[in-house]
Amino acid sequence: MYGKWNTDSGLPRYVLVVPLLPAKSLAAVMSRVHIENTNDVKIYNSVISDGDDCVSIGAGCHDVDIKNITCGPGHGISIGSLGNHNSRACVSNITVRDSVIKVSDNGVRIKTWQGGSGTVSGVTFSNIHSVRNPIL
Repeated sequence: MYGKWNTDSGLPRYVLVVPLLPAKSLAAVMSRVHIENTNDVKIYNSVISDGDDCVSIGAGCHDVDIKNITCGPGHGISIGSLGNHNSRACVSNITVRDSVIKVSDNGVRIKTWQGGSGTVSGVTFSNIHSVRNPIL
């Protein structure tokens, strides 16, 4: 995993390039790439094999670009869970494109909790292939 932190903007800023994440035992289920309270994230040209979310995007994220990844098996790519414990959660400018989600329950999804508040805006899902449930 390669990356560079830059905190000049006040929020953590992380650029991530993941060339290959090997499969792991489904007995230990967890998100393979999770980001939260971060901006300007780029995940490109990656293979992510996992038993849970291949990528999960948490509260406080904006300007996230995900492209040309192969994801699965697992639960696909998720925005959330957002609003847990009646919290406020905002996510914006998220793009997932030109990717393959295979042997996964979901393709891409937005997960929220009842009682939470906030916004999800500027989300684009395009050119996603090989999914059972494309968008939830």
